[in-house]
Amino acid sequence: MPNVTIYAPESLLAQPDETYETFLGTCNALCVDLIRAEPDKVHVIFVATGRHAIGRPGYIEVKLRAGGHRTRELMGEFMDKLDAAFRTAFGADVRIRCFAYEGEHIFARN
Repeated sequence: MPNVTIYAPESLLAQPDETYETFLGTCNALCVDLIRAEPDKVHVIFVATGRHAIGRPGYIEVKLRAGGHRTRELMGEFMDKLDAAFRTAFGADVRIRCFAYEGEHIFARN
């Protein structure tokens, strides 16, 4: 964990592979270097959606383990940098929400 899920219209996500690679490199670095996730625990997935009628054209949801080092300020910095990376790569502003869970409330496999 963290699990980063990016929901955006297929038309917005229709980008060259290099765009994805650049964004994924930045996203992974933010997870590993900034919020100190274990490198083999980062999971990023893109979900192409239909037309967005209300709100921003995309949404990023981050689910992660709560940790004492993951303060409100640090997570604010993480979201600012993730937002900038998405805007640079895909040319759109997204809504970002992070949800931190205590370890005893996470049940996982693989």
